[in-house]
Formats: sequence, structure tokens, C-alpha cells
Amino acid sequence: AGSLDSLRVVLQQRITEYNDAFPHMDIIPFDDAVRHVCRICRILDTQPGNALLVGVGGSGKQSLTRLAAYISGCGVYTVRLHPDYDLSAFREDLKQLYLRTGARGMDTVFLFRDTQIFDEGVLVYLNDLLSNGEIPDLFTAEELETIIGGIRHEVREAFIVDTKENCFNHFLEKARAKLRVVLCFSPIGDSFRVRARRFPALLNRCTLDWFHEWPRAALLSVATHFIADLDLGVAEVDAEPTREAVVDFMVNAHEEAMAAALSYNEAERRHVYLTPKSYLEMITLYKELLRARLLEVDQKAQRYEVGLENLNKVAADVATLQQKLQDNQGLVMEKQAAASQVLQKLDAERAIVAGENLKAEKEDSRMVELQISVLER
Repeated sequence: AGSLDSLRVVLQQRITEYNDAFPHMDIIPFDDAVRHVCRICRILDTQPGNALLVGVGGSGKQSLTRLAAYISGCGVYTVRLHPDYDLSAFREDLKQLYLRTGARGMDTVFLFRDTQIFDEGVLVYLNDLLSNGEIPDLFTAEELETIIGGIRHEVREAFIVDTKENCFNHFLEKARAKLRVVLCFSPIGDSFRVRARRFPALLNRCTLDWFHEWPRAALLSVATHFIADLDLGVAEVDAEPTREAVVDFMVNAHEEAMAAALSYNEAERRHVYLTPKSYLEMITLYKELLRARLLEVDQKAQRYEVGLENLNKVAADVATLQQKLQDNQGLVMEKQAAASQVLQKLDAERAIVAGENLKAEKEDSRMVELQISVLER
């Protein structure tokens, strides 16, 4: 265990170096991954250096091969399929491989997946390549002349007669020494068995490394890695227990699904394949769903806060209006009191005027009476 832990530390350093120099790869150095990297490195460093990695999708065959190639000082070459890609294009890729290794002397790993087999003719070329390191009639006469012309000085420096045959053989020997082939195949279905029988070099000229199901420790390590920095939407004090519970759930869910698939196979004689890729997709789906739910909760919280802010603003406005109303009520009462005093004063003055009017009327009556009395005399 101690040596494995030391290897894990060294491997983590090389992963960091790789990610600084090349496109990022999420590689978790659990025990099985460490062992596979060591095996692939040992294969690449031993002639002929060819490997056949067998495992279901997502088990890490390609990423671990790229890491092992980096550790062993090899570049990685792979074909890039497109709608117009055919056997002629594949031959061109093989030519580039030979030129990289035989002409330029570059240590190269040819990484090839079974999903890239668009035509069974591809395996004919691979079988020849693995069998003796030479693909018949790969180069045209003009291309051969160019290759021989470029390598003739090396042949002379090796004190070999620089005939065309010797020059081309030297080119092939360099290619065999510098080129490693790593095949990544899935054991699912009959294709692997049929191809291994039809093209024996796939097995006979390659060192086999079988990628088995990830153990529970690997599942735990992978889940822990991918949700390590994930916001779980809980208080910080509850984050770590929640994270551990989520990891346990993911592992248990995958194991229960595996058990259900096995029971289904026993009952129905039909296969349901749950691969490490399925496990990684489940983790990715969980992260996406969690982010979506947290975003939804955050949006609802923002709407709540905006609504609460509006309510508080309305409450403040109501309080202001009430205060203004109270202030206005005091002013109204003062105005009413002043108006009441004015009315009282008017009433008093009206009473005085009425009294004066009454006196005037009496005086008028008296004067009329006097006038009548005077006239009668």
C-alpha cells in the first residue's frame, strides 16, 4: 500500500504536468488506474511496445494511454474521422505515422479505438503493421525515392552500403523501434471475438491489459473528485456531510443498477451494459440537475427579495402618508377651531345687527306714528 501511495503522488505530479502542456484530462489516480498506467508504461518501454487494452467504454483506456505515453516520452497520433474519411485517407494517416517514426525518429504511440473501425479493411492494415512492421505497397515510387533520399546519410553514417533496399530497410527498422500501437477495444458483443480470430496479430503481437469493472473504492474516488468543488446549496457546516452522503448515494445507485442488470440478464437472457461511462454520465447529470435547481431556487429567492423590498417600500410609504395625514388632521382641527371662532364672532355681530335693526324698525314706527299725528291736527 505504501509503494502504491508513493506511485499515486508521483502520478498526480505527472498528471498536473500533462494538463499544463496538453488539453486537460480529468484523471483520478485510484489504485486500478495507477496499476494500469504502470502496465502501459512498461509495455511502451519494451519492444515491440504494442498493447491491446480491453474494457467497456469510459473505463479510462484512452486517457491513461495518453498519460502513459507522456510519461514514456512518446507523442500520440490518432486518426480523425469525418464523413469523407475512407481507406485511402487511412493509408495517408499510416504514411504520416511512418514518416514521423522512420524519417523524423519521433517516438510515437498510435492510439486506435474500435469505434474508429469504419471498414474491416482497416484491420487488414493494422494486422500487417503489427505482424512485421511493414504494410506492403503503402508508398508510391515517388514517395519511396523521397524517403530513401532523406535517410541515405544515416545509412552511410552507419557504414552500410546505401542501396535503395538497405535505405528502406533502415527506414523500416527505425519505424519499428519508434512506433508503438495501442488498440482500445470493447469486449461487448461478438465483434471483438470475431476480429481477434480473423486478425491474429491483434492478440499475438500485442500485450493484453484487461480493464475490469471499477471497484467500489474507484467509484468513491471518482464521485468525490467530480463533486469536490460543487456548490450543494447547503450551509458550510453541513457541506462535507452532505457531500459524503451524495457520493455514497451515487456509488450505491450504480451498484444497485449493476445488480438489477445482472438479475435482468439471468431472468430474460438479455444484456444491459452499465459502464464506467454510464457512471460518469450519472454524475454529470446530477451536477446539471443540481445547478438547474439551485438556479431556480436562487431566482425564486431573488423574486421573493424583490417582492419583500417592494412590500417594505409600500409599508414605508403608508407610514409616511399616515404621518402626513396625522399632521394634516392637526392642521384641519386648528382651521376648524379658527373657523368656529369666526362663526361665533359672526353670530355675535349678527345678533348685534339684528338688535340694531329692531331698534331702527321701532324708531321708524314711532316716526310714522308722529307723522300721522301731525297730519291729523
